[in-house]
Amino acid sequence: MALHHDTDLAPDALAPGQRRLVDTPRGRFVVVRSDRPDGTELPGLEAAPEFVAFAAWCPHLDGPLWEGSIQGDEIGCPWHSWRYSLTTGKCTWAPRGDEEEAAETKLERARCVAGPSGKLRLEFEDA
Repeated sequence: MALHHDTDLAPDALAPGQRRLVDTPRGRFVVVRSDRPDGTELPGLEAAPEFVAFAAWCPHLDGPLWEGSIQGDEIGCPWHSWRYSLTTGKCTWAPRGDEEEAAETKLERARCVAGPSGKLRLEFEDA
């Protein structure tokens, strides 16, 4: 599998809080500019903390995670309300009775860095 993917997104193309879907060799990812108009920031991944990238589909039952609500460090799936840390990828909340599955479920993430062209590059976690 690819270790990184160059996108066509310039860092200034995304407004604070805006999301963009990106098709990669690893599937569809969401890139979010994490700094917000109120001055607060979401914790990002090391290389460029103003951006966060994660798999677009919920690892629980493939819900449209890109449509989920982001609160602080977490994104919630609109289908079943499972929540994931954008910093660690771990499931932080699941409905009662799903705790064992949630402990084994992790959101795939990628670091966002400036690529050679100045556009955002996604570097996948297992690289």
